Amino acid sequence: MCIRTCLINKLRIAVILAVSCVFFLFLAEAGFRLIPKKNNFRHAFELSQFKSDNPNINTLNRADWRPRFRPSSIVGYEKIPNSSPEVNSYGMTGKEYRSKKEKNIFRILVLGDSITEFDWYVRSLEDKLNNDPKASHKFELWNAGVCGYEVNQYANYLKFKGLRYKPDMVLIGLCLNDFNVRGTLITYKDKKGFTGYYYSGYGLQRALPINSFLFRSSYLYRFLYITLDNFLINQDPGKFIDERVRTGRTCLKEIKELCGSRNIGLTVVIFPYLKPVKEYNPEEYKNIILVLEALKIDFIDLHDFFPRDRESLEKLRFFKDDFIHPSREGHEIAAKAIFDHLYEKNFIN
Repeated sequence: MCIRTCLINKLRIAVILAVSCVFFLFLAEAGFRLIPKKNNFRHAFELSQFKSDNPNINTLNRADWRPRFRPSSIVGYEKIPNSSPEVNSYGMTGKEYRSKKEKNIFRILVLGDSITEFDWYVRSLEDKLNNDPKASHKFELWNAGVCGYEVNQYANYLKFKGLRYKPDMVLIGLCLNDFNVRGTLITYKDKKGFTGYYYSGYGLQRALPINSFLFRSSYLYRFLYITLDNFLINQDPGKFIDERVRTGRTCLKEIKELCGSRNIGLTVVIFPYLKPVKEYNPEEYKNIILVLEALKIDFIDLHDFFPRDRESLEKLRFFKDDFIHPSREGHEIAAKAIFDHLYEKNFIN
């Protein structure tokens, strides 16, 4: 009798604790849902940092950019195919090509972030290649650049999606901050309206993969996951820098191995910040060069082709206060440098 009473009491306690936890979680979830809309864990924040009324901007900074994204377990988020006139049926920016590669086609898959997504240097390079009288191929450049992507997403995209398009070469437009391991918080639109999706870097994601359903459905889950991820990253800034270099090296090594095993050419294009080099974080730039040289990956450093003085660099900015995104003139400089490099290295002869 005593044992039965003891078990009943323990069961009651367990039930009370379970009900209390559920009630607490319900209150916490309700509390986060009542937080003003500007709270990052309710509706997230916009990727777009720059506003412009220019109707010719071929980028996601336009007011209608949000409906173009959907969550992805492979790369965190991706473009919805045919979601705008600039997005084709593969979810890429630019021209639509047949998946089956015809004879005499040399296909280049271009990976990158928002600089590549602008599509200007990609289209200019394709035109230069196809208009060159010495060309022995017809060239197709498939632009898989997406704003906010980093080197880990380049590796995942190539491994799980890009290789299916059978590229003859992979070209990576690398920004100086692409070795970052911080997560990306983005907004996308579904049938229920706007919501957020978080793509963790190589920190918490390794130990606790994100649950896509909970992240879409629960404000509390978003708060706990993002807070813990950021907390772990920010514990040791020195360790974060080391982790960033390791991540860059690991991902580029994987890309090189994927390309090498399939006889696919690989070239990385380093885009400079549009401000004097002395104003950079010196380690950020130096580490990218060291990693590429250590892995013996072919690369083009556009610092060698862009001007060095502040006044000239500022003239190459697409936005006045934006030192990352080049203007059309800057993209043209990049396209010319890449074109000359590919022929010089016999990548496309």
